Amino acid sequence: KHKPWGGYANLVTLARLALLLLAGSQFARWHDYGLFAAFLVVVVSDGIDGYLARKYAQTTALGSQLDIETDALLCLVLASVHHVQGTASAWVLLAGSLRYVYVWVLFAGGMEQIEAPPQPYARLVGILFISSLLGPFVAPLWLSVPVLALGCLLVGGSFLRSFYGKWRAKQAVNARH
Repeated sequence: KHKPWGGYANLVTLARLALLLLAGSQFARWHDYGLFAAFLVVVVSDGIDGYLARKYAQTTALGSQLDIETDALLCLVLASVHHVQGTASAWVLLAGSLRYVYVWVLFAGGMEQIEAPPQPYARLVGILFISSLLGPFVAPLWLSVPVLALGCLLVGGSFLRSFYGKWRAKQAVNARH
């Protein structure tokens, strides 16, 4: 429906995904500054694909889901790189995989279709988390690792808050029946 090949926004998202997979699979061969640059391009182009989708009226459910999953994979890849490089222990893997854990828990609990209350700070927390995942590539570890730990705590709290909101909404629905 959208030309070319599903729309400009989806092309940017697919390019983001390709660069993410390339940098993630080759991280051991790249210098930290190269990794930072590649992952920063992935992050910045996230805003570009959304802008293009709105500008050319090419928003689609598939494109939105592809964007969300690319962002989630970015977090997991960055966390994995830091774990493998020895920058952070396994705790960073839990934070990097929270999107997948969250979706699985919602599905297992029958809450995937329940609308959560709005979280006005969720986007800001996501930006801070991804920024904290980029930090160890360019900042000294004495600074970047505590910032990364704080980012992990913030994103964990955000997911817990969202889960709690969905759980409360499910309890309210069950109480009415």
